[in-house]
Amino acid sequence: MTVLSRVNQTVERWLTAPERNASGRLGLYRILYALFYLTYLPAMHATELASIPTSEWKPVLSMLWLNHPPSLTVMQVAQFGLVVGLGLLLIGWLVRPATFLVLLTGLLIVSTRFSFGKVDHANTFLMIYIPAIMLFYGWGKTYSVDALLRQRQGSSPVDVHDDSWRYGWPIKVVLWLLCILFGTGGLLKLLNAWLVDFETIPKLMYGYNLQPDPNPLNPVIAVTPLLYLPLHFMALGFETLFPLAAINRTWRTFFVSSAILFHLFNLLFLHINFVAMIITYAIFGDWQWIYDRLKQPGQRFGLWITQQRTSTVLGSGLVFVAFIVIVWHAASTAINLYFWQDTPSYLAVYWWIAVPVALYGVITSGLKLLQTIPAWFRRDSSTANQPTEHQSQV
Repeated sequence: MTVLSRVNQTVERWLTAPERNASGRLGLYRILYALFYLTYLPAMHATELASIPTSEWKPVLSMLWLNHPPSLTVMQVAQFGLVVGLGLLLIGWLVRPATFLVLLTGLLIVSTRFSFGKVDHANTFLMIYIPAIMLFYGWGKTYSVDALLRQRQGSSPVDVHDDSWRYGWPIKVVLWLLCILFGTGGLLKLLNAWLVDFETIPKLMYGYNLQPDPNPLNPVIAVTPLLYLPLHFMALGFETLFPLAAINRTWRTFFVSSAILFHLFNLLFLHINFVAMIITYAIFGDWQWIYDRLKQPGQRFGLWITQQRTSTVLGSGLVFVAFIVIVWHAASTAINLYFWQDTPSYLAVYWWIAVPVALYGVITSGLKLLQTIPAWFRRDSSTANQPTEHQSQV
């Protein structure tokens, strides 16, 4: 077998490897994504972007067709459309058109924000990459009104425990995007003298302490090489080695869990809030496994839905989406009055949920990886002790 054939076989095996409960967990992930997005959207201050002076407008590639920022009316319509799209995703009705609406309006809002210098990968994943991937996948095949309507038209229901690659490929695409993001970030740090400039972490920490809410630990860490040097090399090693997450599920769990702790450190010590990345990492969670253990209330609701007439289901869906839109706009107005130019503090609840899970993931996957080290040595030892072809003939 040639090297090219082996590489092709390895890639094919990786791409077609089963992903446990893929069909069901991505249907549940759609619901979680919509809920998270609805609570995070006020932090984007979409309509306030229209009030920034035109002199600050430096359009990114997707906004080069505009010589000035979008008007207030355009931003209000975009925000309204985005909330409607998220409401539809939440109940799983018209999922593909809703996903396109979420992608289109989210792209406009985030591109406008980026055109004023607020570029970050967290919002890019949330508002562009995830809906773009799901637009081709179609994440309304389970736990949705669309799935119920298809069943009533005679289509067979999708098994929520189906683990075939045709349902799990979006998870692998997101993983590869993360590998590229972190891997290139680590490579750029290597090329940018991180291996010789050991003052980077102290400089960043001193810069953070110029903020209104300084961290009292930052000056201590910044003057203690035994503290900031390990942090320096841990950050460099984490980003550079992140592509190892593509090896198998254990490596993936280790690096994805470590990423959450990495972002937590950046939040606490460098004032860089990547809370929007939490929902991206959530795509790797087996939500179907959790649902199977807590599904009695869900089963009752699902049974109730299946007993209703189609007109009742669709009417209830319309009322629910309208309720989401009205409540969201009322809540968003109140939130922006208190958190203007700041991230709403209630989003901290996502850190309180994600960090314990991440710690568990790092510990359990790390222990599994440590257990494989003796196996590597045994494999190398057995290979070394095997007689060569010439020795066997002798």
